[in-house]
Amino acid sequence: MKQIFAGLCLLSVIGCNSSDAPGNPRQGMVPAGPRGEILAENITAWGREHVGTGDDTLIDWHILSSRDEGHLSYVEVEPTPQEVGYDKFVFVISFADEPATLIATYCFENGKYLMFSSNADLEDELPDTLSW
Repeated sequence: MKQIFAGLCLLSVIGCNSSDAPGNPRQGMVPAGPRGEILAENITAWGREHVGTGDDTLIDWHILSSRDEGHLSYVEVEPTPQEVGYDKFVFVISFADEPATLIATYCFENGKYLMFSSNADLEDELPDTLSW
């Protein structure tokens, strides 16, 4: 019991990488390190630039999970408020060059992620459907 209490006290002091982390109440699992910092700092700006609402509603984007494949990060996100027509998306972020850029988006529809938009130069390199 003392070990559990000590662990909880430590987490309350240093924080944790979850939606309960102090100062970051809506982020899910943000990857550790420089790549994770870039994702956390830019995810809302990328979402606002690439997924519109059709009006002036400002959407905040929150990271649910992510996975890296080479220079690409696949970042599962949700919009708040949900005014964009889908509950969840996957943003594909390229770290091949600086600055990192959003190169494709997938929307969650009928239980799977379907290509929503992409950079025309990279469309052939990415699948039409993502397994998550």
